[in-house]
Amino acid sequence: FLQSHDFTLQADFRLMHWLNVQEDTYPLVIYECDYTATNWTRRCLRQADAILVVAMGNKKPHNQTL
Repeated sequence: FLQSHDFTLQADFRLMHWLNVQEDTYPLVIYECDYTATNWTRRCLRQADAILVVAMGNKKPHNQTL
């Protein structure tokens, strides 16, 4: 029997393959993270060669661990 975890692993593999193809095809790939430490944010940070943090200039920064 297949479990939902099996589908998640298959979808994760397909996504990673697609992202790798994009990185091989284009000279620049920009990942936009979520505002919190979600699975997508962690994936973006793992894939990144460089990280650019963008913030509102008129707001006080919040301390947050990534």
